[in-house]
Amino acid sequence: MARVSILEVSGPDCGTYADGEKVSKAIALLLRSKESVQLDFAGVRVVSSSFFNGVIGESLQTFGEENLLSRLSFLNMKGQDKFVFERTLNSIRKKRENVIGV
Repeated sequence: MARVSILEVSGPDCGTYADGEKVSKAIALLLRSKESVQLDFAGVRVVSSSFFNGVIGESLQTFGEENLLSRLSFLNMKGQDKFVFERTLNSIRKKRENVIGV
């Protein structure tokens, strides 16, 4: 399993979509090579839904939700950050359902 430090890729304050895109690019090669990825949030102070949209939005389209979520894990993520991640994921799911009518 590959570990990706969010602090090293995006810094301690992950508030923008662009911050999330940096992480998305960092994990894309690993996911393409069929590796599982652990995102390490040690040292990260702030995350936002925009950040998580940048991290998982495009990756969901590329790898599929089930495949992505089965190969992605989180380390040192605060409870509030988990809540923001889940809320963002649910929002993405609802948008996809509305677009494709699932």
